[in-house]
Amino acid sequence: MAASLPLVLVLDSSKVDVEAETLKGIARVVGLGKHFPADIPNELASQVVACIVWHTIDVDAELLNRMVKCKAVVRTGAGFDRIDVKTAGSLGIAVCNTPAYGTEEVADSAMSLILNLYRWTLWLEREIAKGKEFHGISDVIEVATGARRIRGKTLGLIGIGAIGTALALRAKAFGFDVAFYDPYVSDGVHKSIGIRQVETLEELFNMSDCLSLHCPLVPGTKQLLNKKTLQQVRDGVFIVNTSRGGLIDEVALAEALKSGKVGAAALDVQETEPSTYATGPLKGAPNLILTPHSGWYSKEAVIESRETAAKVVAAALKAHSAEGLRNFVNKRDFVLNESRWK
Repeated sequence: MAASLPLVLVLDSSKVDVEAETLKGIARVVGLGKHFPADIPNELASQVVACIVWHTIDVDAELLNRMVKCKAVVRTGAGFDRIDVKTAGSLGIAVCNTPAYGTEEVADSAMSLILNLYRWTLWLEREIAKGKEFHGISDVIEVATGARRIRGKTLGLIGIGAIGTALALRAKAFGFDVAFYDPYVSDGVHKSIGIRQVETLEELFNMSDCLSLHCPLVPGTKQLLNKKTLQQVRDGVFIVNTSRGGLIDEVALAEALKSGKVGAAALDVQETEPSTYATGPLKGAPNLILTPHSGWYSKEAVIESRETAAKVVAAALKAHSAEGLRNFVNKRDFVLNESRWK
C-alpha cells in the first residue's frame, strides 16, 4: 500500500519522522538531505506530488520544471526568497510557508542579541576566556566601554509583523521606547501595543539608538541598509538582524563599524550562507556578533513547523484547487494547472 501512496519529498533533511507520522496513510515521505537542486534524481523529481523544504536549498526553475506532478512546495519556516515563486505559480505549483512557528524564538533571539550589545556581555566573556583578570573598576571599564543603559533608549523596528510585534512587547518590558516603520501595516497597530509608528525610514533612522530588522527579503528591501542609508542613522547606533542577510550591504556595514558610525552589530543572518566570515567583507570588523541563522531554533519550534508544513501538504493533496491553502504566498502568480490538481 505504501508504494501506491503519492510521494512527498523533504528536500534538504533526511530526518522525516514527524512528517511521516503527520502524513501517515496519505503520502509516502522520503527525505533526501540534499542542498542543491541538481542533486535530486529525475526518477524522484518526476514522481513528487509535493515537497517540503528548509531555508538551505534553492528551489529553482530547473527543479520546478522537473517536478511535473508537483502541486505544492511548502517552506518549513517563514522566508521563501530561495524559492522561484513566479515560475512555480506559472506551472500551477502553490508555494506556502509556515511563518508562525518560530515567532517566540526569533523574538527572544533578537532580544538576546540586543541585550548582549547593550550590556557588552559577549566581549566581557571573550576577555575572561582569553585569561584576562579583572582586578578593579578600571579593568571593567576598559573592556565594557561599549555598554549602555537601556531605559529611555529608542528601539527602531523595520517591520512589525508577528516577530516584530513580539519583540516590541519584550523590549518595552526592558525599558525601551519602541518605534517602527512598516508601510503595509494596518492603522492602529501601534496604539494596540503602545508603540510609535513613523512614516518614513529616514525618520526611524534619525530617532533610533538601536535598529532591528524584521522584514522579508524582496526586491524593494534588498540591501535596505547600505552606504547611503547608513549615513542617515544616529552615530553609534546598534544594528540587529534576525531576518534575512540580504537586507544589509555587508561592505557598507563593515565600513560603518570600523568608522564608529555603527557602534556594534549582531547578525543571525548573512548575505551568503553558510557564513563566509573568514573570507567575506565583515572579517575584521569590530564590535560584531555573528550567529549561524539559528534564531528560529528550539526543539518545540522545529516540531511545530514540521507538523504544520506536513498538514499544509496534506491539505494540498486532498484539494482540487490551491485557494484554501494556508499561507499561499504565490497566489498572485498562480495559474491553475488542472493536470496537477485533478
